[in-house]
Amino acid sequence: MKTSINLIMIRTSKIEEVKTFYQGLGIQLVEEQHGNGPIHYSYVQDQLVIEIYPGDEGSLPGWKNAGAMMLGFYVKDIKEIIDQIDILKGKVISNRTENKRGFRAVLEDPDGRRIELIEYKN
Repeated sequence: MKTSINLIMIRTSKIEEVKTFYQGLGIQLVEEQHGNGPIHYSYVQDQLVIEIYPGDEGSLPGWKNAGAMMLGFYVKDIKEIIDQIDILKGKVISNRTENKRGFRAVLEDPDGRRIELIEYKN
């Protein structure tokens, strides 16, 4: 069996803001609760599950510090996402530029996680 990623869990004290941000990227999150556990949001694509769970207040490590991570997503329209970045409570780190894969931008989610977006060339 080939090793593959199956779960990304995001903990946040800003669950509604973070949910709205990722929905703005086109991720269709659904509300879930397992037994007496906390209400959280989940997205399933093939065998990958992305979950957003409530977490305690705290801060992420600096972008280049141990423990930091970057998530990446293929999206339909980077410009459309950047145009609504204030509503999504995110931040543009690097604007849309062209590269060999298509177009790329880097954002931060409401918690400060770096997010790479790739838009395929037509």
